[in-house]
Amino acid sequence: MTRRRQPVSAKSAAAKLETIARRAGVSVSTVSRVLNARANVSPEARQRVQPLLEAAGYEIKLVDRRTPQLVDLVVPNFKSPYLAALFRALDEAAAQRSVSIVLTNRDAGANWLALISRRQSRGVVLAVIDLADRETAWLEENALPYLLIDPAHLPQSDTPWITADHRAAARTATDHLITLGHRRLAFINSISALAGVERELGFHDQLAAAGLAAGPVERCDSSAAGAAAALRRLLDRPDPPTAIVASHDDLATRLLAAALGAGLRIPDQLSVVGFDDIPEAARFVPPVTTLASPLGAIAEQTLDYILGPTPQRFTELRQGVRLPMTLRVRSSTGPAEPD
Repeated sequence: MTRRRQPVSAKSAAAKLETIARRAGVSVSTVSRVLNARANVSPEARQRVQPLLEAAGYEIKLVDRRTPQLVDLVVPNFKSPYLAALFRALDEAAAQRSVSIVLTNRDAGANWLALISRRQSRGVVLAVIDLADRETAWLEENALPYLLIDPAHLPQSDTPWITADHRAAARTATDHLITLGHRRLAFINSISALAGVERELGFHDQLAAAGLAAGPVERCDSSAAGAAAALRRLLDRPDPPTAIVASHDDLATRLLAAALGAGLRIPDQLSVVGFDDIPEAARFVPPVTTLASPLGAIAEQTLDYILGPTPQRFTELRQGVRLPMTLRVRSSTGPAEPD
């Protein structure tokens, strides 16, 4: 939540503003306009003054947002293939609405709230992130629409969010393998976030629905070494699986590479399913069977809300909107060999 600051005298405040003006090379009136979020300040002056105000302990305020053409997308990193695909989907949807997406790395060390406050923004989209109380308070105090996409954990009840229906998708993936005759299935998970938890639950759901014993679950990181080690632990079991559901496509491709390196025939001796349908999944040899994320629909609904929030839509989103994923059958899955 926003910290309560001790009141200062008018004389002390004026002295602070004079010091900031001198350091920034602008007038005191310019500093005052930046502090009070007035629009009649050049971007260059605002960029010099605002960091000095923040360092002096003044609360961040938003600039005038009467005609903004930007939407901020805040992500935990720039490395994830899924986040890259999400950015492309949002950027395409934004272009159709004559706005631009500005990308910010939350974990890069910068104060992302300060970055957003320095530019005109229609709203904030946060992907695979949990919001801290102070961040939520700032967004709400500034009446800035915001929405979580694929939140890292189940959000608080008053936070709007949208995601794919990961649990239902995992049931579909598991049923696909069962339909192909597989009876020894395993799940390998390298995601601690909500998507990984729900995909693992869906795997168990479908095995139980089919009357099959619970399949083993291995956890690892997403590296090639982590995937290879998890696969080896499964293959060393007395009853090794003939099919694996991987928590995402990046992991699935590394599992397939490890299996091929171990001399296994894909999909004759081992079938693998992933999630998200990242571009690498289709390019891998063999191409990966996957559950495609509804990125286009997520992007459209996200921007519709950010650019035109309504109380009714807020009520729907605060309960969580889950959109279906689509099975893409490729060569990494096939019928189980007879025992």
